[in-house]
Amino acid sequence: MLPPHPIPQEQGTEWIAKICSFLADHGDKPKSAARIERLIRRYAVKPAQIASRRFECPDVGRLNWADNQVFDVERWKQSGQTSGDLTTKMRFFLDRAEQIFERFYGSKAAPDHIIHVTCTGYGSPSAAQVLVDRRGWHELTDISHAYHMGCYASVPAVRSAAALVALERLGRDTPEYRVDVAHTEMCGLHFNPSENGPEPTIIHTLFADGHIKYSLVPPGRASSGYQVLALAERIVPGTSRQMTWMPESWGFRMGLGRQVPQLIAEHIKPFCRALLRDAGIDSEREWPEITFAIHPGGPSIINSIQHVLELSEAQVEQSKAVLMERGNMSSATLPHIWKRIQDQGLPAGKTVLSLAFGPGLSIFGAVFRII
Repeated sequence: MLPPHPIPQEQGTEWIAKICSFLADHGDKPKSAARIERLIRRYAVKPAQIASRRFECPDVGRLNWADNQVFDVERWKQSGQTSGDLTTKMRFFLDRAEQIFERFYGSKAAPDHIIHVTCTGYGSPSAAQVLVDRRGWHELTDISHAYHMGCYASVPAVRSAAALVALERLGRDTPEYRVDVAHTEMCGLHFNPSENGPEPTIIHTLFADGHIKYSLVPPGRASSGYQVLALAERIVPGTSRQMTWMPESWGFRMGLGRQVPQLIAEHIKPFCRALLRDAGIDSEREWPEITFAIHPGGPSIINSIQHVLELSEAQVEQSKAVLMERGNMSSATLPHIWKRIQDQGLPAGKTVLSLAFGPGLSIFGAVFRII
């Protein structure tokens, strides 16, 4: 499900540069418009890497700020503030998330379980709980929440959903049992234009909003999609501060260490070999035929993994295409890539190896077989 406000990358970059310059005379370290322009030129993600991104909040990318509500920069400047507040952002998130869940389900029947995945907005009751209450599914649908894990969260969500399906089969062997995984990510709410160093510049021009829902069912019940063969998680030693995601008064602050692409590249090959071995796949023989779904934490991450693993363009083309068309949508990104790969019409039996990364520094992987 695509958010309603598409923003060309040039416009998004112009928007953040304009707000940063407008607010530059506030704070302990005033920054000139010329310095901000240099930061944008050096660190911003270029249109050749991301063509456009989409957002739920209409303020993002709007060059005329008069109607802004979440990014009310003129009020911030008048009051001496330099950023928004978390309460306003969470209220916006909860309202939109409820609308998204209504659109996800339309006239669909109740699932047996919903796992709501997000790292960009929380509140109780959640959008999943509100949906179940409104639909009268009180005795039909259970709910779990998978929150604040970051960009890799789709893989542990699949792990949880697969465990729920297996547990149900162990207890009652219910053939129609269905677990839905629903992602609602609104990364744009957490842009902080009062900060304009190298790291914020990358974040402001990389992340986007995205939503997606998919289901896990017992083996043999799906006529298309993927069979889950193996799942794995590794924390890279000594890297706990390389990637962070911390709540603050104005929103959620991301920390991205410059060594992240290099650290991932150093550990990714043995991780992939072990994961494929767990799936019963001969990595040496089948490696050139495997399709890779790589979470595009940024252009350099995909490129470094492609180089280290010696992958062809065809093996990573859908990962690059999603980054180009939609940016980094946090946990929703990898499922968007799964959808793109499925839509290719690849033959049954084809292996798909998924990789995602997040705070920890964590590497998550999954091996699927196309049904």
